[in-house]
Amino acid sequence: MSPDDLCSAYCRDLIVSEIPIGFAVRTPCRKKDGDYIGVYLRRVEDEPEQFRVEDDGDTIAALEFEGIDLDNDTRFEVFATLLSEYGAHYDENECLIYGDKTFQINDAGCHVITFSHLLLRLQDLYFLSRDKVEATFRADLASAIERDFAQSAEILYNEPINDRMRDYIVDIIIRQHQKQLAIFAGSSENRALEALLFWQVFKSARDNNTIPVIVLENSKPGNLKQRTLARIMNSGLRLASFKEDEASVMEKLRETLEHG
Repeated sequence: MSPDDLCSAYCRDLIVSEIPIGFAVRTPCRKKDGDYIGVYLRRVEDEPEQFRVEDDGDTIAALEFEGIDLDNDTRFEVFATLLSEYGAHYDENECLIYGDKTFQINDAGCHVITFSHLLLRLQDLYFLSRDKVEATFRADLASAIERDFAQSAEILYNEPINDRMRDYIVDIIIRQHQKQLAIFAGSSENRALEALLFWQVFKSARDNNTIPVIVLENSKPGNLKQRTLARIMNSGLRLASFKEDEASVMEKLRETLEHG
């Protein structure tokens, strides 16, 4: 195989079309859904010989449609890091990702390749390990609880509340003055269902010293089915939303522990 063969194979799916704003480029790279990644070369206003590279305006919308919440700290950090690495910016008003350099059309090649690599790597946001995201949320919740309760209460992790319920592992237990909170991090559909199962078994135990709590990542968690969220709200599980206001959640936990 010669370099020409490789170039031919790579360029086979490459299409460049002239459009009113400049040029549209269909790259050989593909999105998660199988569509080709498109890049646009837009003429700079008042500088017709200069161009900048940008996406089609659908990249972020497509990510959000798939449930990728860029308000989530973990995902936004990855997103911002990728933009910085490739010298790109995101215009929230125009919903455009664009390169921060302008260039003449003869120099477009390297800019298109670099920018298409950025758009390709943004697809990795789909594949951020669910376990990693869940673990990050649990770690953030645990850190907040440590800051607020470490000096005044006993904190246990991944333990049952007692021997009778040893088959039901609780994410975080806060024990203080004969009372305890059994806290579940509602970081996934499965974990929310486990919290509901715990509640179903627990409510017949007549344990007045234990209060089950589920803490969600935000008030409208995309990783929970609406039916599951409705069941949680109609159960005896105390409910809190961590990302909306961490301080309020910690205050709610303190009040629940002290007053039930």
